[in-house]
Amino acid sequence: MCKKVGEIFQRRSQRDTKRVAWKSPGSVSEMIRLLAVREGGLVPLSRKLRDAELAGISPPRLRSYLQEEETPSWSLLHGIAESCGVKNLGEVHINWIHRYREQLKQKSESLLAVELRLLIAEVAPTLRAFAKRLPFNYSVLLRDLYRVEGLEPIKWPHIERLLRAAGLPSSSERWRVIVRLWEAQN
Repeated sequence: MCKKVGEIFQRRSQRDTKRVAWKSPGSVSEMIRLLAVREGGLVPLSRKLRDAELAGISPPRLRSYLQEEETPSWSLLHGIAESCGVKNLGEVHINWIHRYREQLKQKSESLLAVELRLLIAEVAPTLRAFAKRLPFNYSVLLRDLYRVEGLEPIKWPHIERLLRAAGLPSSSERWRVIVRLWEAQN
């Protein structure tokens, strides 16, 4: 009899753990999966996000995040988490960095371009949104990024203004890494 009671308590504990797992996901795809389960599927989750005024997050787009075919910008992913009440994003952020960096490496040979685009994706949902932080227009941002991606020499002030617009402190390790990548490329 005690064994059966123990099994019942164990199943209840597992069920309770699953019920609140969405609050602390371990990866991007796990967060989407747990939220979809909580909401009753990808379509209801998409509706919830649309009602929260997060544009462009359709069920097919959510499915691509879930199947790790596509990785959204961090600001968009953070918006999804905020809209759904997910508070603990530490592991998700680390997973996002690895996934997004790999996605960028497939498109560019320049490690400097990868790190710059990763930094931009952390603070803005799109390049156009990031360009609003800069004292020049979108086309200048694209020109600078294309130069970096093409492994063309580029002056440091062009890189520095992107780092400052992203809010990266010059005393940070990440700033120093980007400086080293710029020096290696130029």
